[in-house]
Amino acid sequence: MLQDSLNLLRSQYLGLNRILSTLSELVNDTVYLNDETAIIDHAVELLIHNHNFNFVSVCIGEREQFDFVRANSLQNLLRDDIDPLKEPAAITCRDLAEQHRQCAQLGLIKHEIGDHFFFSLPMQYEQRQLGYVVASAPSFNENHEKFLPMFSGVLTSLMMNKRQQARLAEGIERRSMELESAWALTNKSRQAKNSFLSSVSHEYLTPLSQINNASAVLLETGLSAEQSQAVQTIVDSVRDLQEKVSGSLDYAQGESSDTKQQAEHLELNTLVREVSERFRTRHLDSKIEFRVSADEIPEVDLDCHPVEEILNHLLSNAAKFTDEGVIEISMKLRRSEGRLLTIEFRVSDTGMGIAPSDQANIFRLFVSENASQGRPPGAGMGLALCQRLAHSLGSEIVVTSALGKGSTFHFTIKVARTEAPVSVGLPVDHALSERLSVLLVEDNIVNQKLAAKLLENMGCEVDVANDGVDAVDKFTQAEYDVVFMDCQMPNMDGFEATSKIRELESDNRTPIIALTANSLPEDRAKSFNAGMDEFLTKPVAKEKLKQALHRWSS
Repeated sequence: MLQDSLNLLRSQYLGLNRILSTLSELVNDTVYLNDETAIIDHAVELLIHNHNFNFVSVCIGEREQFDFVRANSLQNLLRDDIDPLKEPAAITCRDLAEQHRQCAQLGLIKHEIGDHFFFSLPMQYEQRQLGYVVASAPSFNENHEKFLPMFSGVLTSLMMNKRQQARLAEGIERRSMELESAWALTNKSRQAKNSFLSSVSHEYLTPLSQINNASAVLLETGLSAEQSQAVQTIVDSVRDLQEKVSGSLDYAQGESSDTKQQAEHLELNTLVREVSERFRTRHLDSKIEFRVSADEIPEVDLDCHPVEEILNHLLSNAAKFTDEGVIEISMKLRRSEGRLLTIEFRVSDTGMGIAPSDQANIFRLFVSENASQGRPPGAGMGLALCQRLAHSLGSEIVVTSALGKGSTFHFTIKVARTEAPVSVGLPVDHALSERLSVLLVEDNIVNQKLAAKLLENMGCEVDVANDGVDAVDKFTQAEYDVVFMDCQMPNMDGFEATSKIRELESDNRTPIIALTANSLPEDRAKSFNAGMDEFLTKPVAKEKLKQALHRWSS
Protein backbone atom coordinates (compact mmCIF):
# COMPACT_ATOMS: atom_id res chain seq x y z
CA MET A 1 0.00 0.00 0.00
CA LEU A 2 2.72 2.46 1.02
CA GLN A 3 4.78 1.54 -1.99
CA ASP A 4 1.83 2.17 -4.28
CA SER A 5 1.33 5.62 -2.71
CA LEU A 6 5.01 6.44 -3.14
CA ASN A 7 4.91 5.29 -6.76
CA LEU A 8 1.84 7.44 -7.33
CA LEU A 9 3.51 10.48 -5.78
CA ARG A 10 6.66 9.84 -7.76
CA SER A 11 4.64 9.54 -10.94
CA GLN A 12 2.76 12.75 -10.18
CA TYR A 13 6.01 14.52 -9.36
CA LEU A 14 7.63 13.39 -12.60
CA GLY A 15 4.56 14.35 -14.56
CA LEU A 16 4.44 17.79 -12.95
CA ASN A 17 8.16 18.25 -13.50
CA ARG A 18 7.75 17.34 -17.18
CA ILE A 19 4.86 19.79 -17.50
CA LEU A 20 6.86 22.63 -15.97
CA SER A 21 9.88 21.76 -18.09
CA THR A 22 7.81 21.84 -21.28
CA LEU A 23 6.17 25.16 -20.43
CA SER A 24 9.51 26.67 -19.42
CA GLU A 25 11.15 25.48 -22.64
CA LEU A 26 8.25 26.82 -24.68
CA VAL A 27 8.47 30.27 -23.08
CA ASN A 28 12.26 30.51 -23.27
CA ASP A 29 12.56 29.33 -26.86
CA THR A 30 9.97 31.74 -28.25
CA VAL A 31 12.40 34.61 -27.61
CA TYR A 32 14.39 33.42 -30.62
CA LEU A 33 11.41 32.67 -32.88
CA ASN A 34 10.47 35.19 -35.53
CA ASP A 35 6.74 34.76 -35.98
CA GLU A 36 3.53 33.16 -34.77
CA THR A 37 3.78 30.13 -37.07
CA ALA A 38 7.24 29.27 -35.75
CA ILE A 39 5.91 29.42 -32.17
CA ILE A 40 3.09 27.01 -33.03
CA ASP A 41 5.47 24.61 -34.78
CA HIS A 42 7.75 24.50 -31.78
CA ALA A 43 4.87 24.09 -29.31
CA VAL A 44 3.44 21.15 -31.25
CA GLU A 45 6.80 19.40 -31.40
CA LEU A 46 7.24 19.77 -27.63
CA LEU A 47 3.85 18.16 -26.99
CA ILE A 48 4.58 15.21 -29.28
CA HIS A 49 8.09 14.58 -28.00
CA ASN A 50 7.57 15.20 -24.27
CA HIS A 51 4.03 14.02 -23.50
CA ASN A 52 3.21 10.87 -25.46
CA PHE A 53 0.87 12.46 -28.01
CA ASN A 54 0.91 10.84 -31.43
CA PHE A 55 -0.23 14.03 -33.18
CA VAL A 56 -1.26 17.57 -32.32
CA SER A 57 -2.83 20.27 -34.42
CA VAL A 58 -3.36 23.94 -33.62
CA CYS A 59 -6.23 25.65 -35.41
CA ILE A 60 -6.12 29.42 -35.72
CA GLY A 61 -8.99 31.68 -36.66
CA GLU A 62 -12.10 33.47 -35.49
CA ARG A 63 -15.21 31.48 -34.81
CA GLU A 64 -16.77 31.93 -38.24
CA GLN A 65 -13.48 31.61 -40.11
CA PHE A 66 -12.06 28.71 -38.13
CA ASP A 67 -9.54 26.63 -40.09
CA PHE A 68 -6.80 24.09 -39.42
CA VAL A 69 -3.56 25.84 -40.22
CA ARG A 70 -0.94 23.64 -38.59
CA ALA A 71 -0.60 19.85 -38.24
CA ASN A 72 3.02 19.50 -37.24
CA SER A 73 4.93 16.22 -37.51
CA LEU A 74 2.13 14.38 -39.28
CA GLN A 75 2.27 16.05 -42.71
CA ASN A 76 -0.87 18.18 -42.49
CA LEU A 77 -3.15 15.40 -41.37
CA LEU A 78 -6.05 17.77 -40.93
CA ARG A 79 -6.13 19.11 -44.46
CA ASP A 80 -9.36 18.53 -46.39
CA ASP A 81 -7.80 15.94 -48.68
CA ILE A 82 -6.73 13.44 -45.95
CA ASP A 83 -7.90 9.85 -46.17
CA PRO A 84 -10.18 9.20 -43.15
CA LEU A 85 -9.70 5.43 -43.49
CA LYS A 86 -5.97 5.80 -43.02
CA GLU A 87 -6.10 8.54 -40.37
CA PRO A 88 -9.25 8.07 -38.26
CA ALA A 89 -7.64 9.78 -35.24
CA ALA A 90 -7.20 12.97 -37.22
CA ILE A 91 -10.84 12.94 -38.29
CA THR A 92 -11.95 12.43 -34.70
CA CYS A 93 -9.91 15.45 -33.57
CA ARG A 94 -11.38 17.49 -36.41
CA ASP A 95 -14.88 16.57 -35.34
CA LEU A 96 -14.14 17.59 -31.75
CA ALA A 97 -12.77 20.94 -32.86
CA GLU A 98 -15.90 21.44 -34.97
CA GLN A 99 -17.93 21.21 -31.77
CA HIS A 100 -15.93 24.14 -30.38
CA ARG A 101 -16.54 26.11 -33.50
CA GLN A 102 -20.28 25.67 -33.06
CA CYS A 103 -20.23 26.32 -29.31
CA ALA A 104 -17.44 28.61 -28.17
CA GLN A 105 -18.39 28.23 -24.49
CA LEU A 106 -17.21 24.65 -24.37
CA GLY A 107 -14.05 23.98 -22.40
CA LEU A 108 -11.86 20.91 -22.66
CA ILE A 109 -13.55 18.06 -24.59
CA LYS A 110 -12.23 14.56 -24.07
CA HIS A 111 -13.28 11.60 -26.21
CA GLU A 112 -12.18 7.97 -25.98
CA ILE A 113 -12.22 5.58 -28.92
CA GLY A 114 -10.70 2.19 -28.22
CA ASP A 115 -7.29 2.72 -26.72
CA HIS A 116 -7.00 6.29 -28.04
CA PHE A 117 -7.82 9.43 -26.12
CA PHE A 118 -8.79 12.58 -27.99
CA PHE A 119 -8.76 16.14 -26.69
CA SER A 120 -9.97 19.45 -27.98
CA LEU A 121 -9.89 22.78 -26.13
CA PRO A 122 -10.28 26.42 -27.10
CA MET A 123 -7.57 29.12 -27.20
CA GLN A 124 -9.11 32.22 -25.66
CA TYR A 125 -7.72 35.67 -24.89
CA GLU A 126 -9.82 38.24 -23.03
CA GLN A 127 -13.06 36.42 -24.02
CA ARG A 128 -11.90 36.32 -27.61
CA GLN A 129 -11.75 33.02 -29.49
CA LEU A 130 -8.37 32.72 -31.24
CA GLY A 131 -8.48 29.05 -32.21
CA TYR A 132 -8.27 25.49 -30.86
CA VAL A 133 -5.80 22.82 -29.84
CA VAL A 134 -6.67 19.25 -30.86
CA ALA A 135 -4.56 16.25 -29.85
CA SER A 136 -4.53 12.48 -29.72
CA ALA A 137 -2.73 10.17 -27.27
CA PRO A 138 -2.39 6.38 -27.73
CA SER A 139 -2.78 5.73 -23.98
CA PHE A 140 -4.29 7.26 -20.90
CA ASN A 141 -2.31 9.82 -18.87
CA GLU A 142 -4.06 11.66 -16.04
CA ASN A 143 -1.73 14.65 -16.48
CA HIS A 144 -3.04 15.36 -19.97
CA GLU A 145 -6.26 16.92 -18.73
CA LYS A 146 -4.31 19.13 -16.31
CA PHE A 147 -1.55 20.00 -18.70
CA LEU A 148 -3.42 20.84 -21.92
CA PRO A 149 -5.35 23.86 -20.48
CA MET A 150 -2.05 25.24 -19.11
CA PHE A 151 -0.37 24.60 -22.45
CA SER A 152 -3.22 26.29 -24.33
CA GLY A 153 -3.10 29.32 -22.02
CA VAL A 154 0.67 29.75 -22.32
CA LEU A 155 0.60 29.28 -26.10
CA THR A 156 -2.24 31.81 -26.41
CA SER A 157 -0.29 34.37 -24.36
CA LEU A 158 2.85 33.84 -26.43
CA MET A 159 0.93 34.22 -29.68
CA MET A 160 -0.77 37.42 -28.51
CA ASN A 161 2.57 38.77 -27.31
CA LYS A 162 4.09 38.07 -30.71
CA ARG A 163 1.14 39.76 -32.44
CA GLN A 164 1.51 42.81 -30.21
CA GLN A 165 5.24 42.90 -30.93
CA ALA A 166 4.50 42.74 -34.65
CA ARG A 167 1.96 45.57 -34.36
CA LEU A 168 4.40 47.59 -32.28
CA ALA A 169 7.21 46.99 -34.77
CA GLU A 170 4.89 47.98 -37.60
CA GLY A 171 3.86 51.11 -35.70
CA ILE A 172 7.49 51.99 -34.97
CA GLU A 173 8.44 51.47 -38.60
CA ARG A 174 5.51 53.57 -39.77
CA ARG A 175 6.31 56.29 -37.24
CA SER A 176 9.99 56.19 -38.20
CA MET A 177 9.04 56.66 -41.84
CA GLU A 178 6.79 59.57 -40.87
CA LEU A 179 9.59 61.14 -38.80
CA GLU A 180 12.10 60.64 -41.61
CA SER A 181 9.67 62.26 -44.02
CA ALA A 182 9.04 65.16 -41.62
CA TRP A 183 12.78 65.56 -41.02
CA ALA A 184 13.47 65.58 -44.75
CA LEU A 185 10.74 68.20 -45.21
CA THR A 186 12.20 70.26 -42.35
CA ASN A 187 15.67 70.10 -43.87
CA LYS A 188 14.29 71.02 -47.25
CA SER A 189 12.42 73.98 -45.74
CA ARG A 190 15.51 75.07 -43.82
CA GLN A 191 17.65 74.84 -46.94
CA ALA A 192 15.09 76.88 -48.87
CA LYS A 193 14.95 79.42 -46.06
CA ASN A 194 18.74 79.71 -45.86
CA SER A 195 18.99 79.97 -49.64
CA PHE A 196 16.43 82.78 -49.60
CA LEU A 197 18.20 84.58 -46.75
CA SER A 198 21.55 84.22 -48.49
CA SER A 199 20.07 85.73 -51.66
CA VAL A 200 18.47 88.55 -49.68
CA SER A 201 21.77 89.19 -47.93
CA HIS A 202 23.58 89.36 -51.26
CA GLU A 203 20.97 91.63 -52.84
CA TYR A 204 20.90 94.07 -49.90
CA LEU A 205 24.60 94.21 -49.05
CA THR A 206 25.92 94.46 -52.62
CA PRO A 207 24.57 98.01 -53.25
CA LEU A 208 25.58 98.99 -49.72
CA SER A 209 29.08 97.85 -50.55
CA GLN A 210 29.09 100.01 -53.66
CA ILE A 211 27.97 103.07 -51.67
CA ASN A 212 30.58 102.33 -49.01
CA ASN A 213 33.45 101.88 -51.48
CA ALA A 214 32.44 104.92 -53.52
CA SER A 215 32.37 106.99 -50.33
CA ALA A 216 35.79 105.70 -49.28
CA VAL A 217 37.25 106.61 -52.68
CA LEU A 218 35.56 110.01 -52.53
CA LEU A 219 37.09 110.73 -49.12
CA GLU A 220 40.56 110.44 -50.65
CA THR A 221 39.99 113.07 -53.35
CA GLY A 222 40.79 116.22 -51.37
CA LEU A 223 37.32 117.23 -50.24
CA SER A 224 36.56 120.27 -48.15
CA ALA A 225 35.86 119.81 -44.46
CA GLU A 226 32.12 120.16 -45.03
CA GLN A 227 32.17 117.70 -47.91
CA SER A 228 34.27 115.21 -45.94
CA GLN A 229 31.83 115.39 -43.03
CA ALA A 230 28.89 114.75 -45.37
CA VAL A 231 30.60 111.75 -46.98
CA GLN A 232 31.61 110.42 -43.56
CA THR A 233 27.95 110.61 -42.56
CA ILE A 234 27.15 108.44 -45.59
CA VAL A 235 29.84 105.93 -44.51
CA ASP A 236 28.50 105.84 -40.94
CA SER A 237 24.93 105.44 -42.17
CA VAL A 238 25.95 102.60 -44.48
CA ARG A 239 27.68 100.85 -41.57
CA ASP A 240 24.62 101.33 -39.37
CA LEU A 241 22.33 100.00 -42.11
CA GLN A 242 24.65 97.07 -42.70
CA GLU A 243 24.51 96.14 -39.01
CA LYS A 244 20.71 96.30 -39.06
CA VAL A 245 20.43 94.22 -42.24
CA SER A 246 22.95 91.65 -41.02
CA GLY A 247 21.30 91.50 -37.61
CA SER A 248 17.86 91.02 -39.13
CA LEU A 249 19.11 88.24 -41.37
CA ASP A 250 20.96 86.56 -38.52
CA TYR A 251 17.84 86.63 -36.37
CA ALA A 252 15.63 85.51 -39.23
CA GLN A 253 17.90 82.52 -39.63
CA GLY A 254 17.61 81.98 -35.88
CA GLU A 255 17.90 78.55 -34.28
CA SER A 256 17.91 76.75 -37.64
CA SER A 257 21.66 77.27 -37.72
CA ASP A 258 23.89 75.04 -35.70
CA THR A 259 26.96 76.01 -37.69
CA LYS A 260 30.13 76.36 -35.67
CA GLN A 261 32.20 79.36 -36.64
CA GLN A 262 35.89 79.02 -37.37
CA ALA A 263 38.15 80.40 -34.65
CA GLU A 264 41.04 82.60 -35.69
CA HIS A 265 44.08 84.03 -33.97
CA LEU A 266 42.70 87.24 -32.53
CA GLU A 267 44.20 90.16 -30.65
CA LEU A 268 41.31 91.38 -28.50
CA ASN A 269 43.05 94.67 -27.68
CA THR A 270 43.13 95.50 -31.40
CA LEU A 271 39.47 94.55 -31.72
CA VAL A 272 38.42 96.78 -28.81
CA ARG A 273 40.57 99.62 -30.16
CA GLU A 274 38.96 99.39 -33.62
CA VAL A 275 35.42 99.23 -32.22
CA SER A 276 36.15 102.18 -29.91
CA GLU A 277 37.73 104.28 -32.65
CA ARG A 278 34.75 103.78 -34.97
CA PHE A 279 32.39 104.78 -32.18
CA ARG A 280 34.48 107.82 -31.23
CA THR A 281 34.61 109.01 -34.87
CA ARG A 282 30.84 108.77 -35.23
CA HIS A 283 30.21 110.87 -32.10
CA LEU A 284 32.84 113.61 -32.38
CA ASP A 285 30.20 116.34 -32.31
CA SER A 286 28.23 114.95 -29.39
CA LYS A 287 28.44 115.91 -25.71
CA ILE A 288 29.53 112.40 -24.78
CA GLU A 289 32.82 111.72 -23.06
CA PHE A 290 34.08 108.37 -24.30
CA ARG A 291 36.44 106.26 -22.22
CA VAL A 292 38.26 103.02 -22.96
CA SER A 293 39.78 100.71 -20.35
CA ALA A 294 41.40 97.47 -21.53
CA ASP A 295 43.82 95.05 -19.88
CA GLU A 296 46.57 93.66 -22.06
CA ILE A 297 45.17 90.33 -23.26
CA PRO A 298 47.33 87.69 -25.01
CA GLU A 299 46.25 86.55 -28.46
CA VAL A 300 43.38 84.10 -28.32
CA ASP A 301 41.64 81.61 -30.63
CA LEU A 302 38.18 83.03 -31.19
CA ASP A 303 35.70 83.94 -33.90
CA CYS A 304 35.64 87.72 -33.52
CA HIS A 305 32.28 88.26 -35.22
CA PRO A 306 29.97 87.72 -32.19
CA VAL A 307 32.12 89.82 -29.82
CA GLU A 308 32.42 92.66 -32.32
CA GLU A 309 28.70 92.67 -33.09
CA ILE A 310 27.78 92.71 -29.39
CA LEU A 311 30.14 95.58 -28.56
CA ASN A 312 29.03 97.62 -31.59
CA HIS A 313 25.39 97.34 -30.63
CA LEU A 314 25.89 97.94 -26.91
CA LEU A 315 27.85 101.13 -27.67
CA SER A 316 25.23 102.27 -30.19
CA ASN A 317 22.52 101.53 -27.64
CA ALA A 318 24.35 103.50 -24.95
CA ALA A 319 24.67 106.52 -27.24
CA LYS A 320 20.95 106.34 -28.05
CA PHE A 321 20.05 106.90 -24.38
CA THR A 322 22.87 109.23 -23.37
CA ASP A 323 22.47 112.79 -24.62
CA GLU A 324 25.45 113.92 -22.58
CA GLY A 325 27.66 112.27 -20.01
CA VAL A 326 30.05 109.35 -20.10
CA ILE A 327 30.12 106.11 -22.05
CA GLU A 328 32.83 103.62 -21.20
CA ILE A 329 33.90 100.32 -22.72
CA SER A 330 36.14 98.07 -20.67
CA MET A 331 37.81 94.69 -21.08
CA LYS A 332 39.20 92.91 -18.00
CA LEU A 333 41.19 89.71 -17.65
CA ARG A 334 39.39 88.08 -14.73
CA ARG A 335 41.24 84.77 -14.59
CA SER A 336 44.09 82.92 -16.29
CA GLU A 337 44.45 79.16 -15.84
CA GLY A 338 46.96 77.65 -18.24
CA ARG A 339 45.70 78.43 -21.74
CA LEU A 340 42.16 79.20 -20.53
CA LEU A 341 41.40 82.90 -20.06
CA THR A 342 38.25 84.40 -18.51
CA ILE A 343 37.56 87.84 -19.98
CA GLU A 344 34.84 90.30 -19.05
CA PHE A 345 33.48 92.97 -21.41
CA ARG A 346 31.51 95.88 -20.00
CA VAL A 347 29.72 98.84 -21.62
CA SER A 348 28.48 101.53 -19.21
CA ASP A 349 26.71 104.85 -19.67
CA THR A 350 25.36 107.66 -17.50
CA GLY A 351 22.19 108.04 -19.55
CA MET A 352 18.52 107.84 -18.62
CA GLY A 353 18.67 104.22 -17.44
CA ILE A 354 16.04 101.48 -17.68
CA ALA A 355 13.07 101.00 -15.39
CA PRO A 356 13.16 97.78 -13.32
CA SER A 357 9.88 96.66 -14.88
CA ASP A 358 11.42 96.90 -18.37
CA GLN A 359 14.73 95.19 -17.63
CA ALA A 360 13.28 91.68 -17.75
CA ASN A 361 11.95 92.21 -21.29
CA ILE A 362 14.65 94.11 -23.14
CA PHE A 363 16.28 90.94 -24.49
CA ARG A 364 13.02 89.67 -25.96
CA LEU A 365 12.45 89.91 -29.70
CA PHE A 366 10.57 93.02 -30.92
CA VAL A 367 10.60 94.63 -27.47
CA SER A 368 12.15 98.09 -27.67
CA GLU A 369 13.64 99.58 -24.51
CA ASN A 370 12.97 103.12 -25.72
CA ALA A 371 9.26 102.54 -26.24
CA SER A 372 8.44 103.52 -22.67
CA GLN A 373 10.96 106.35 -22.38
CA GLY A 374 9.55 109.02 -24.64
CA ARG A 375 11.75 108.16 -27.65
CA PRO A 376 10.90 106.77 -31.08
CA PRO A 377 10.63 102.99 -30.79
CA GLY A 378 13.32 100.85 -32.41
CA ALA A 379 12.91 97.50 -34.10
CA GLY A 380 13.49 95.64 -30.84
CA MET A 381 15.89 93.16 -32.44
CA GLY A 382 19.32 94.43 -31.41
CA LEU A 383 19.52 93.26 -27.81
CA ALA A 384 17.74 90.00 -28.64
CA LEU A 385 20.37 89.32 -31.31
CA CYS A 386 23.15 90.32 -28.91
CA GLN A 387 21.89 87.84 -26.34
CA ARG A 388 21.79 85.10 -28.95
CA LEU A 389 25.36 85.92 -29.99
CA ALA A 390 26.40 85.83 -26.34
CA HIS A 391 24.82 82.40 -25.99
CA SER A 392 26.86 81.23 -28.99
CA LEU A 393 29.94 82.19 -26.96
CA GLY A 394 28.71 80.25 -23.94
CA SER A 395 27.88 83.49 -22.12
CA GLU A 396 24.97 85.74 -21.23
CA ILE A 397 24.56 89.50 -21.21
CA VAL A 398 23.53 90.90 -17.84
CA VAL A 399 22.13 94.41 -17.31
CA THR A 400 22.19 96.58 -14.19
CA SER A 401 20.40 99.90 -14.41
CA ALA A 402 18.49 102.55 -12.54
CA LEU A 403 16.33 105.35 -13.92
CA GLY A 404 18.31 108.56 -14.20
CA LYS A 405 21.61 106.88 -13.29
CA GLY A 406 22.55 105.02 -16.46
CA SER A 407 23.02 101.37 -17.43
CA THR A 408 25.75 98.76 -17.53
CA PHE A 409 25.74 95.72 -19.82
CA HIS A 410 28.40 93.10 -19.26
CA PHE A 411 29.21 89.54 -20.37
CA THR A 412 32.05 87.13 -19.71
CA ILE A 413 33.67 84.65 -22.10
CA LYS A 414 36.15 81.83 -21.63
CA VAL A 415 38.63 81.48 -24.44
CA ALA A 416 41.90 79.66 -25.16
CA ARG A 417 45.17 81.51 -25.48
CA THR A 418 46.81 81.09 -28.89
CA GLU A 419 49.51 78.41 -28.72
CA ALA A 420 51.72 79.43 -31.62
CA PRO A 421 52.88 83.05 -31.97
CA VAL A 422 51.48 84.76 -35.06
CA SER A 423 52.13 88.09 -36.68
CA VAL A 424 49.85 90.86 -35.46
CA GLY A 425 48.10 93.48 -37.52
CA LEU A 426 49.75 96.86 -37.90
CA PRO A 427 47.97 100.12 -37.07
CA VAL A 428 45.45 101.04 -39.73
CA ASP A 429 47.32 104.20 -40.70
CA HIS A 430 50.62 102.38 -41.17
CA ALA A 431 51.70 102.14 -44.81
CA LEU A 432 52.21 98.74 -46.40
CA SER A 433 55.88 97.79 -46.23
CA GLU A 434 55.91 96.65 -49.86
CA ARG A 435 53.76 96.79 -52.96
CA LEU A 436 51.45 93.78 -52.85
CA SER A 437 50.17 91.82 -55.82
CA VAL A 438 46.43 91.26 -55.29
CA LEU A 439 43.95 89.17 -57.26
CA LEU A 440 40.45 90.64 -56.92
CA VAL A 441 37.76 88.12 -57.90
CA GLU A 442 34.47 89.99 -58.40
CA ASP A 443 31.71 89.65 -61.01
CA ASN A 444 30.04 93.03 -60.38
CA ILE A 445 31.61 95.71 -62.60
CA VAL A 446 30.91 98.58 -60.19
CA ASN A 447 32.38 96.66 -57.26
CA GLN A 448 35.40 95.76 -59.39
CA LYS A 449 36.23 99.39 -60.13
CA LEU A 450 35.62 100.70 -56.61
CA ALA A 451 37.41 97.88 -54.74
CA ALA A 452 40.33 97.96 -57.19
CA LYS A 453 40.65 101.73 -56.68
CA LEU A 454 40.68 101.32 -52.89
CA LEU A 455 43.37 98.64 -53.05
CA GLU A 456 45.46 100.65 -55.47
CA ASN A 457 45.27 103.65 -53.14
CA MET A 458 46.70 101.36 -50.45
CA GLY A 459 49.69 100.60 -52.65
CA CYS A 460 48.58 97.31 -54.22
CA GLU A 461 48.92 96.07 -57.76
CA VAL A 462 45.48 94.73 -58.59
CA ASP A 463 44.52 92.08 -61.13
CA VAL A 464 40.77 91.52 -61.61
CA ALA A 465 39.04 88.21 -62.36
CA ASN A 466 35.39 88.24 -63.47
CA ASP A 467 34.38 84.87 -62.00
CA GLY A 468 35.77 81.67 -60.49
CA VAL A 469 36.87 80.21 -63.83
CA ASP A 470 38.79 83.39 -64.65
CA ALA A 471 40.31 83.41 -61.14
CA VAL A 472 41.68 79.86 -61.43
CA ASP A 473 43.07 80.65 -64.89
CA LYS A 474 44.83 83.82 -63.68
CA PHE A 475 46.17 82.00 -60.62
CA THR A 476 47.91 79.45 -62.83
CA GLN A 477 49.62 82.24 -64.81
CA ALA A 478 50.87 84.58 -62.06
CA GLU A 479 51.81 84.70 -58.39
CA TYR A 480 49.76 86.76 -55.95
CA ASP A 481 50.38 87.85 -52.37
CA VAL A 482 46.66 87.93 -51.48
CA VAL A 483 43.41 86.88 -53.17
CA PHE A 484 40.12 88.63 -52.38
CA MET A 485 37.38 86.19 -53.38
CA ASP A 486 33.70 86.94 -53.93
CA CYS A 487 31.51 83.91 -53.17
CA GLN A 488 28.39 84.21 -55.32
CA MET A 489 29.39 84.39 -58.99
CA PRO A 490 28.22 82.87 -62.30
CA ASN A 491 30.04 80.01 -64.09
CA MET A 492 32.04 79.03 -60.98
CA ASP A 493 31.43 80.41 -57.48
CA GLY A 494 34.11 81.44 -55.03
CA PHE A 495 33.90 78.24 -52.98
CA GLU A 496 34.69 75.99 -55.92
CA ALA A 497 37.35 78.37 -57.22
CA THR A 498 39.07 78.36 -53.82
CA SER A 499 39.03 74.56 -53.67
CA LYS A 500 40.60 74.33 -57.14
CA ILE A 501 43.28 76.88 -56.24
CA ARG A 502 44.15 74.88 -53.12
CA GLU A 503 44.51 71.78 -55.30
CA LEU A 504 46.88 73.64 -57.65
CA GLU A 505 49.15 74.93 -54.86
CA SER A 506 52.31 73.13 -53.84
CA ASP A 507 54.19 74.25 -50.72
CA ASN A 508 53.33 77.95 -50.66
CA ARG A 509 49.81 78.79 -49.52
CA THR A 510 48.35 82.01 -50.87
CA PRO A 511 46.02 83.81 -48.43
CA ILE A 512 42.45 83.84 -49.79
CA ILE A 513 40.04 86.25 -48.12
CA ALA A 514 36.30 86.01 -48.69
CA LEU A 515 34.95 89.42 -49.69
CA THR A 516 31.26 88.78 -50.03
CA ALA A 517 27.74 90.07 -49.47
CA ASN A 518 26.70 86.62 -48.20
CA SER A 519 26.67 87.20 -44.44
CA LEU A 520 25.02 84.11 -42.94
CA PRO A 521 26.91 81.74 -40.61
CA GLU A 522 26.59 78.93 -43.19
CA ASP A 523 28.39 81.16 -45.71
CA ARG A 524 31.22 81.75 -43.26
CA ALA A 525 31.57 78.05 -42.49
CA LYS A 526 31.37 77.13 -46.17
CA SER A 527 34.13 79.63 -46.95
CA PHE A 528 36.50 78.17 -44.36
CA ASN A 529 35.66 74.61 -45.42
CA ALA A 530 36.53 75.52 -49.01
CA GLY A 531 39.98 76.69 -47.90
CA MET A 532 39.60 80.45 -47.37
CA ASP A 533 41.61 82.07 -44.60
CA GLU A 534 39.37 84.98 -43.57
CA PHE A 535 35.79 86.11 -44.10
CA LEU A 536 34.92 89.78 -44.68
CA THR A 537 31.32 90.82 -45.21
CA LYS A 538 30.44 93.62 -47.62
CA PRO A 539 30.43 96.49 -47.19
CA VAL A 540 33.95 96.32 -45.77
CA ALA A 541 35.36 99.39 -44.05
CA LYS A 542 38.62 100.66 -45.50
CA GLU A 543 40.31 100.11 -42.13
CA LYS A 544 39.32 96.44 -42.09
CA LEU A 545 40.52 95.95 -45.63
CA LYS A 546 43.90 97.43 -44.76
CA GLN A 547 44.13 95.35 -41.58
CA ALA A 548 43.47 92.19 -43.58
CA LEU A 549 46.25 93.13 -46.04
CA HIS A 550 48.69 93.73 -43.21
CA ARG A 551 47.68 90.54 -41.42
CA TRP A 552 48.11 88.20 -44.35
CA SER A 553 50.94 89.91 -46.20
CA SER A 554 53.15 89.55 -43.14
